[in-house]
Formats: sequence, C-alpha cells, structure tokens
Amino acid sequence: MILPGARCQRCAGSALLAVTLSLLVIASVAYLLTIGGSTDVALAARVTDVHKAKYAAEAGFQHLRESLRAENCSSYKDLATTSFGDGQYSASVTPKFDSPVTVVATGQTGSGASFSLLQTGVRVFDAPLSTEISPGPSIDDTWINKNAPLNNYGKVSKFEIGDFGTEESHGLIRFDVSAIPDGALINAATIRLYFDGASIQPPGSGIFAHRIEQFWDEGRKQGSFGDGANWIFRDLAVLWNSVGGAYVAGSVSFMPLGVAQNYHYVDITPIMQEWIDGTATNYGVLLRSSAGVKQAEFMTGDESSQSLRPRLLVSYACECGAPGC
Repeated sequence: MILPGARCQRCAGSALLAVTLSLLVIASVAYLLTIGGSTDVALAARVTDVHKAKYAAEAGFQHLRESLRAENCSSYKDLATTSFGDGQYSASVTPKFDSPVTVVATGQTGSGASFSLLQTGVRVFDAPLSTEISPGPSIDDTWINKNAPLNNYGKVSKFEIGDFGTEESHGLIRFDVSAIPDGALINAATIRLYFDGASIQPPGSGIFAHRIEQFWDEGRKQGSFGDGANWIFRDLAVLWNSVGGAYVAGSVSFMPLGVAQNYHYVDITPIMQEWIDGTATNYGVLLRSSAGVKQAEFMTGDESSQSLRPRLLVSYACECGAPGC
C-alpha cells in the first residue's frame, strides 16, 4: 500500500526530472544554434572580404590599363602597391611593349583577404589621333522620298528628312573611312551637318541615325526618275530589301533638332567601330526624323559652300605594333 504522502513525493520527483531534462534540451539547442550562428557570421564576413579583394584587383587592372596608354607602346611599367579603401592593389604586365599583353592584378583587404585576377590578350593603344573626312570623292549623300518613290536626289544641295502625316523622307550619307587603320579603337565618330531649317519642328523632335545594311548608289538626278537610290530602289532596277531603305531597326543615336542655320552633330561611334573592326560593311548611315517633323533640310556634299558640307570627325587610337599606324 502506498501512502498518500509517498505518492506526492514520487510525483514531485518525476516532475522535477522532466523539467530538468527539458532545460538541458533547450540549453543544448541554444548552444548548437550559437555555434552555427557564429560560424555563419564568420563565413559571411570571409566572403565579404574576398569580394572586397576582388573589387580591389579589378580596380588595379583598370588602373594599369589606363596607365599603359601613356607609355607610347614601349617600356610598360608595373603598378606599385596602391591604397584602395581599407586595402590595396598592385598589378604587373608582360611583355613590356606592343600589344596584346598579359596583366596580373592582385587586391588585398585590410583583414588580409586576397584575390588575383589574370587577363590575357589585353589590347594596348597608342595616344589618340584625330582626323576629318571632308566632302569630295570621300562622300556620297542623297535623300529618298515616300511621296515621290521613284525620284532620285543625288545631285541636290540639300537633303530633306521628315515624318509628317503621309509624308516621309530619309537622308542617306556614306563616307570613305579607308584612311582609318583596321583594328583602331574609335573614341568618337561624329557627322557634322548644317541644319538649314524645317517647315514644322515640334518641341523635343530630332533625328535618328541607323546603320544601312545594303549598298546604294548616290545617283545623279535632282528630283527625277533615273539612276541612283530612291524610296523603292537602291540603284537602277535593284530593289531595297524593304522600301524606304534597308537599315538596322535600332538607332545608334538621336540628335535633337535645335536652332536652324547651325551645325548639328550625329554620333555614329558604335557604327564606325563596327566598320573598322570588319564586323559590318560600310554602307553608310540612314537618317530619319521623329514623328511630326516636316521638311528638315540639311546641306549635302553638293552645296557650293564647302564650309556647309557634311564632314566626318573621328578620334581614334591605333593598337600598339599594328601595321599601318
């Protein structure tokens, strides 16, 4: 027979044991979570440090690459240890002349994390040169007219661009860029045009520039049917792939229309680089207007005043050791 007091003592002992075991489990879990959390924090900090070191190495690579441009293609110098935030970077180059070269850049954080970046085939360019391609045999230009689709305007002093209601016209212009060495780095290529004015010129309107994808002939007419490009044909009896001129749909730049009787500048740097790299054939540039523009007129290469004729302004750099530079 179990006495009531003894039963209560046993109950109390069992309850105490259960509570003790529960506290031990909770304490063990908390301890394990603390260890895991500390490990995760340490790992995250380490990853962050490696990323910082990588950024420092990338900064070192860019720093050395820029400094190589000032070395005149010879006697390249390694980059000494340079402070970068709470860390540093350094970089070395081989060989010490011409192009391409191999660059090794190393970044290090204040906590000691390090990252090295190896880049082979890095092209090095000489000091920039500038040239101007002037009118004459080096330029072809005309315009094509949707409302007179078979007329050629190859020998007029102005070309017309517009997109007004049912009226639409595009300008075509092509320069001979053979004087620019193959493989050169194009820093800037800009067509300078003299804007004579427009019949209607809404606020914010302008001209889009597109790379042309087919050969076209300038022609010798002054607004009549004959040889040369028009809205339907790119030469006598040779069709465009699409009416209005075959061109890349995406424009390379947008030139706002400003004050009339002033020079305007069309950026064609990406197109020029493609021509020089040989990734696209130089068929010239098509110019079209934003909606609402009527009869925006620009001087052509047949304008009597040479100062008003189109010009191509190019800044470029030759690759070190490349032939023809």
